[in-house]
Amino acid sequence: MSRASVEQALTGLVPALNGPLPPELIDLALSLLARSRSVAQSLKSDEEIGRPYACAQLACERTKKRFNLPTIVSRPPCPPRIYKKLYNYLSSALPASEATREPQTPSKRATAASASARNTPKTPLTGRRTPRSTKKAAAADIPAWVMPAIRKLVKAFEFPNAAPHVFTGLESTMPLLARMSIPAAETPSKRSSRTGATSAPSADLPEARIKGLIAVVFLYIFTRMKNVEVVPEEYQVWRQTALETLLGVPGAEEVTYDDLSLEAEELMPMAKAEGWLNMEWFVNVMPLDDDEDAMDGVEMTEASDKRAMTKAGGSDYIGLGTMMQDATDYLGDRRREDFKIWKAKVMARVQEIEAT
Repeated sequence: MSRASVEQALTGLVPALNGPLPPELIDLALSLLARSRSVAQSLKSDEEIGRPYACAQLACERTKKRFNLPTIVSRPPCPPRIYKKLYNYLSSALPASEATREPQTPSKRATAASASARNTPKTPLTGRRTPRSTKKAAAADIPAWVMPAIRKLVKAFEFPNAAPHVFTGLESTMPLLARMSIPAAETPSKRSSRTGATSAPSADLPEARIKGLIAVVFLYIFTRMKNVEVVPEEYQVWRQTALETLLGVPGAEEVTYDDLSLEAEELMPMAKAEGWLNMEWFVNVMPLDDDEDAMDGVEMTEASDKRAMTKAGGSDYIGLGTMMQDATDYLGDRRREDFKIWKAKVMARVQEIEAT
């Protein structure tokens, strides 16, 4: 499971960490892993092995000052040359959001601003932005309370697998919703104001609308991952639970249940009409198997884990963060059993030769 592999990778990256892993660090690593499947859908087999580890290391690097993490020890599960190439690609393809960027001191910001002012030519073209850069800036402008709200929501439904998908869905849809909320210009003379309005940050959306979007995105993802036929009565229960849970999330604005219900009722059909469900954040959501759904988040004991590994024919020390593979596991249980069978055949052959 992706969550277990990410947690194992994080534990190996910061072995000197005292206490449990920060939940925000785990959520960030899972979010990066989900986003990586959108930007890098097909990787080679040796690169796919290192995907969870690279996302975990990327999360540690981006939050090491925020969480005061100890020295990061990188032991990738794939060859160093391949892992370095994979890590550099994911680092550039998965830009850091505002919530995960390290804070800068005022002096550094002033120095950076003055340096950029000196080096930037004063031409009218420098103020223009392409739609792609505007989209990235808007996607990164997500309020800090959104991720805690998502964690509280998935905890209420006991479905932690949905958290990274919900966050990725918000990153993709909030900029679109922010641009739709901007009133259109009435005359051609207001072209300049219309051009500047298209890059409005997502944080300008009302809190009730953002919470309604969280509920809608979660319900779509939850239904898709459950892969069951939903009756209206069951959907109403899910909807009410989601809205009541989001009402308990503290925010800057006071939101009532009626306001949140109206927003969710408006955004639910809008997601289909605007084509949001055809985007990669939703297309990449796969239904969970019954075994994976039931066992997610359940820690196996050491004895049961060892029995399961032995039954599968492998060893408990083979996995993420190690260079040991089945091909070189000469002292594993399966190799020992094969050796016993081979030895018995050889000894039987020797006795047969001696008897003749």
